[in-house]
Amino acid sequence: MQSVAAARAIAVRVGLAALSTAVALVLAEVLARSLAIDQRLLTASLFFQGADIEVHRISADPALHYELAPGTSCDCSVGGPAYHVTIDEHGARHPTHALAKAPGVYRIMAVGGSTVYGGAVDDAQTIPAALERQLNADTASPRRYEAWNFGTSAYMLRQAADLARGRLDDVRPDLVLVQLYNSGRRAYLMPASYDALDYDWRALLADPDFFPEQFTFPWWLPAPISEPLMRRSALARAGIALVPGFGPNRGCDWCERRDQDAARALSSMAEARGIPVVYYAIPATRCAADGTPEPDRPSPGAESVYPGLDAERFVDLFAAGREPAFYQVHPPPPILEEYARLLVAALRARGLLAPP
Repeated sequence: MQSVAAARAIAVRVGLAALSTAVALVLAEVLARSLAIDQRLLTASLFFQGADIEVHRISADPALHYELAPGTSCDCSVGGPAYHVTIDEHGARHPTHALAKAPGVYRIMAVGGSTVYGGAVDDAQTIPAALERQLNADTASPRRYEAWNFGTSAYMLRQAADLARGRLDDVRPDLVLVQLYNSGRRAYLMPASYDALDYDWRALLADPDFFPEQFTFPWWLPAPISEPLMRRSALARAGIALVPGFGPNRGCDWCERRDQDAARALSSMAEARGIPVVYYAIPATRCAADGTPEPDRPSPGAESVYPGLDAERFVDLFAAGREPAFYQVHPPPPILEEYARLLVAALRARGLLAPP
């Protein structure tokens, strides 16, 4: 009888301990959620795009994260002189065009990051605007050119390629130009409050790519085990965020594979419709982190976009011995104008522009 009573006493103590632990965990979970402890720890590791947010919006396409907002404009500034940005009804930066393509028009769709978007320059000073202006310089020619600017600040190749693929059938371009430079994790659009904690946390957690893209896990706590816990529990997210070895996914081989897959999918879809896709690397691609040109660094080449890409579908704008502005990620308008001239020459040499 004594042994039975002792066993019951032990069972009661174990049950009470388990109940106390469960209650403590529930209270800790409630506290973590109410104080947004998990969000504060994880959001600090994310990359937010905060330039010209007046003309951007959260995208309904989860692959893009955000996009240019149709029908918006701003006199924007990023710490220097103001510049004017206008986004047309189709979600492209000016100059604008009718969606229905007129006879005799050769249409170029330009996608990429802030260099093609035109960081800190007016609408008429972007690469696509310069392309259109230069190609239409021969006013006697019946051929007219349009260059649609869907460049979006901080876009990675995956986002640019996915945007172009999604717009192929409504824009119906004759050529797609994809600007290369950014690599790694996709950014999120900075909220209008400029407080990253105001971002929709539920949307982040609902994204199946959020954890594998944004974070690395310690070897002894692999993602297949810890990620399901983090998706369900604020307490788990807060706890794992403090574990040594967990942090931002800075190398992101996963991101590179997704970029390549997206570019391959774009090229396959467009070329099947008879639309050439050309990828071009800006000079800053072959510079050190401090912007110093590295002429001896090999051109990234077509293989850097995805293995098997035809070399004729890749253009490297790098040239050695130029002034420092030539190698900037956001060069001044005269350099952007020159980038456009170099692109026109490269495209004509490849036979990829309809003759004037």
